[in-house]
Amino acid sequence: MTINATINTGSTYWSIEALSWLPMLHLSSIPVMVEFFVFGLFSTRHAMTMRHAKDPETLEFTNASTFYNEFLVSILFFSCGLLWPFLYIPTQASEAGIDLLYNVSSLFILGFSANWLIQCSYNYFSCQKNPAEKQQRLEEQANLLASYRVGAYSTAVDIKRKVLHVIPGTVILAIQILAIVLNGVPGFYNGVGIDKAAFCIFGEVIVGSNFIFMFQYADLLRLQSFYQLPPWAKRWFFSSLKKNEMKSFSSATTLILALFPFVMGPAQILLTLAFVSSLADAASSLFGRRFGKHVFPRGSTKTIEGYVAGAVTAFLIAMLFLNWFNESGFSQVVIILTAIAIAVVVFLIDVTTKTLWDNILNPLLLGAVVVVLLSVL
Repeated sequence: MTINATINTGSTYWSIEALSWLPMLHLSSIPVMVEFFVFGLFSTRHAMTMRHAKDPETLEFTNASTFYNEFLVSILFFSCGLLWPFLYIPTQASEAGIDLLYNVSSLFILGFSANWLIQCSYNYFSCQKNPAEKQQRLEEQANLLASYRVGAYSTAVDIKRKVLHVIPGTVILAIQILAIVLNGVPGFYNGVGIDKAAFCIFGEVIVGSNFIFMFQYADLLRLQSFYQLPPWAKRWFFSSLKKNEMKSFSSATTLILALFPFVMGPAQILLTLAFVSSLADAASSLFGRRFGKHVFPRGSTKTIEGYVAGAVTAFLIAMLFLNWFNESGFSQVVIILTAIAIAVVVFLIDVTTKTLWDNILNPLLLGAVVVVLLSVL
């Protein structure tokens, strides 16, 4: 859509085509964009309650950085909402094709969101009719808090968390491979007015957005209306939560939110960020727990052995995906330099970061470094 505008600057009139560089705003993109904003508002509201929290139980499971991390999550929700209408700028999809992708996205995402809303509403009305059931669920919450108050963060829980963090990268990889397979089907993309890049973005954002909304909704209920949580959410959360997440957002959505802006870029960057952010952190944590002997800094649970394992893993993953999906044709020298830079950044984040969540920092900082390097080298 081109918006014509005239600017009055006193004695001179400037006739411009304002925002002519922007694509047409597809009305079918608005519903999901609004949903991102709604979750951003609710997440901000919870962040503000953390900032002013005085309840002893809440303070026991949180710290001064909780507000800042939750506020970053809110910013990511608003950012994803602003980005949503412009996802297909890098593609060669037609206007009709983009409308089709947005319509299908809205149908699936709103449909799945309605499903979670119905489940939780059922629990709400069930507890209203049966106060004893509500009391039983609240007692269940109290028992869970008590178990986390005295329990240690086990290696088994850590492993499960790391496996869950690999899911986003695995989904992205599966969609990229499927897009390559469909590229060999005559007329598949042209028939609906899209291209391979548009299909990849569509697949990644529809799966990612459903996951984000599902778990953020469940997270907000867990923190504010525990008795409305459906059984699947309890099983998921309380088999992988850390103590400092009992009164704050879990890490389930933060990694995907932070990866969201990079779906518009080359596959090699998105896959590198997804797997480095999950596997390098896993290698650092698990290797450090098993083989770490030299603690650094003092008083920390992290070790030099863990830092090195994370950096080496990051380098190997970057080399793998920057080469495997090198559709941009970067030279081997550029790829090696970028992989080294990724390893260094992972190492520095691991060593220096104490308060901000690495599921946010890793994708965003690594993504900024990779984009800059691949642009200038």
